[in-house]
This record gives sequence, structure tokens and C-alpha cells, in this order.
Amino acid sequence: MGLPVFARQSLAEAGLNRLVPDSSFRDIEGRLAGYRTGSLFTPPSKEGTVIFPGFDGAAEWGGPAFDPETGLLYVNANEMPWILTMVDAKAPPTASSTVGEAGKVLYASNCMVCHGAGRMGGGNFPSLIGVGRKYSDSQFVSLVSSGRRMMPAFKQLSQGEKEALAAFVLERSAAAKKPFVNVGKKPVDPYYRLPYGATGYNKFLTKEGYPAVAPPWGTLTAIDLGRGVIVWRDTLGDNPEFSAKGIHTGTENYGGPVVTAGGAIVYCGYE
Repeated sequence: MGLPVFARQSLAEAGLNRLVPDSSFRDIEGRLAGYRTGSLFTPPSKEGTVIFPGFDGAAEWGGPAFDPETGLLYVNANEMPWILTMVDAKAPPTASSTVGEAGKVLYASNCMVCHGAGRMGGGNFPSLIGVGRKYSDSQFVSLVSSGRRMMPAFKQLSQGEKEALAAFVLERSAAAKKPFVNVGKKPVDPYYRLPYGATGYNKFLTKEGYPAVAPPWGTLTAIDLGRGVIVWRDTLGDNPEFSAKGIHTGTENYGGPVVTAGGAIVYCGYE
């Protein structure tokens, strides 16, 4: 006996956010019509595929809480759809490329999936706009070589490729005009020659920045593991703007709950 479904797994027009003005609703309605939708196993696409549950769950990394006395599992969940859009991979830079052209291609194949096509970031990934004021070229190359926290090390890139990437991301206009010389060129690993790339982790939002899906946007659910049924579900969190109007929406939530011996539930995550 499996667990019951405790979060939405598909998105149709009837499930869109109607708390926004008509013009905003028509916008998300039109955008949804142009995306691929279906089950949670709908593959990515060039027109954009609705990922629901999203990249940040339903269930979260913090994990659920279990009460052995009652047999109840308490799990918090996000209700946020995301859009995954695929694009054709660009041809690798050649000897006739400029440093800037090479950097743009390398960004698309290595960085765009996290930081977005416009370097604006998204989700847990920061914007790269203006980072040239924060990092020197050598500091940036060192960061790309070693990685940091969620960012992996890009050891497959040669020194010349890292420098070209630095010129593009840090917006070094003078360096970008120079001919691309692939110093320290490494053998090409077929693993990195993928036919497609993704434009980033993009939430499906209204013009106002609210989730495009109707509330609740966050829930806490109690599941009886012995019977495999949902005992209760409650909306978790609130958006201050809608709360002031008496609308209980819930919010994105991360982390997980804790249940005490006395049966009290403490939510230990954050919004």
C-alpha cells in the first residue's frame, strides 16, 4: 500500500491563480496554453514544460516527522509550478571566435541552467548581473575551478575557456574583443557534448510575482501510515498582502516539522 497523494501533480486552466486582476489572469492563462502540460512525468520541451510538483518539491529536503504513538506522518509541501524550457546546444567555440563569443557559448552550456539565459538567476541561484564589480578575473577563474557550496567545480574547462567565461560573465569588453585562444585545451568528454540545454530554473509566476497556481501554496499534511490515508491537511504559512484581506494562501516552505511526545507539531522550516 503506497502513500496517498498529498500535493497537486498537474496543472490545468481550472487550477490557475484567480486572486490577481483579470489582465494578469489572462496572461498566465495564455502562457499555460503554450506550455506542455500533463502528468509529473511529462518530458522537458522547447516550448516549455510545466514541472509540478516543482523543482523545490512538494515534499522538502527537511523530511517529514513521524509519531510512533499515533502512526501519523507529518509532511510539509510546496505547491509551486516551474517551467523547464530546452534549447539547442550551441556549437563549441572555434579558432575564429572572439573571447566574448566563446564565453557566451560556454555560459550557455555550463551556467545557463542555474543562472538563466539572461544571467538573472532564479530559485536558489543568484543573479550574475554586476558581478564584475565583485570579482577580479583571477578570482572568478578560481571560483569556476574550485566551485563553492551549491556550485560545482568546472574542471572539464581549460584555462582558456575559463578566461573566456570570465570575460563574458564579468563583462570585460576589452578582453571580449580579443581572439579566442584555447590555452590548456583538454580532451572533449562526450558527457559534456549534450544536444540540449535548459534556460534555467524558472517559477511559473504572475506579473505581480505570485505563484500562477491557485492557493494553497504550502501545506502540512498528516498521513496515517497504517491505513494509508490522509487524516487532515492544513494550509501552511501566509502571504501578508492576501492575509490582510482575510485570504489564507499558504507560502513556499522549506525544512521540516517536528512532533513531540505529547503530539504537538512544531514546524522548523523557513519561508
